[in-house]
Amino acid sequence: MRYDARQVNETAMTDHTPKYLALHVAYCAQTGLDLPFTMERLLAWEQWCSCGWDEGDLCLVIKHLRHKLRREPKQRLLGALRFRWLVEAHEDFAETLAEARALNRGYKLAPNREEVLRATGRETRPKSDTALSAGEILAGNERFRKFCELKGKL
Repeated sequence: MRYDARQVNETAMTDHTPKYLALHVAYCAQTGLDLPFTMERLLAWEQWCSCGWDEGDLCLVIKHLRHKLRREPKQRLLGALRFRWLVEAHEDFAETLAEARALNRGYKLAPNREEVLRATGRETRPKSDTALSAGEILAGNERFRKFCELKGKL
């Protein structure tokens, strides 16, 4: 992250500035964009936080958008990770956050294999006597070959 001529000076610092700076650093790290932390962005982060959102919400939305970028045509979503769209456009962010939370709720992983098998109506443990050794398979192949020879002679 870099600073420019409009960077935040000491007189503009508030008690929450470190929080906004941490959000900005997280945004830059998650998106891969190197944007300066300016006074304009500090105010944008202040307004964004006043909506009740936090770093977890920001990371969830960015992760959701990155997933969409991999699945959908890039032309439509090129600007999706822009600062103005994510942080300054509160209603767009709220809609995307609601969508990401809804999709995130749908994924429930079972903790172990047996539980998944039971839930899908399958046996939890395969029958041990169904597996054949390599020797048994080769012997069966040999018996089948002899059967085919015998059948050919008839």
